[in-house]
Amino acid sequence: MTVQSTSLLAFQSVQRGLSSRQEAVYKAFERYGNMTNKQVAHELGWEINSITPRVKELREQGLLWETGIRRDPVNGRPAKVWGVARETLF
Repeated sequence: MTVQSTSLLAFQSVQRGLSSRQEAVYKAFERYGNMTNKQVAHELGWEINSITPRVKELREQGLLWETGIRRDPVNGRPAKVWGVARETLF
């Protein structure tokens, strides 16, 4: 099994427990890669205040994790970048 297939299995095992909004946010990360909350909001066409709580919930479930910090191109402020948590196989 590869890292990606184990991550897919992990996601599928908890998928039934996700709300439709949590699932949409998670799938955006799967599709577009590491992003800030603002970038997710842009990709989904949602308001930022709909994204931030979903990201927090997914982090608490261990599905997302912080991957770095990026400066917002519009206001220049630093913003945390999130990504899909991947299992490490040894």
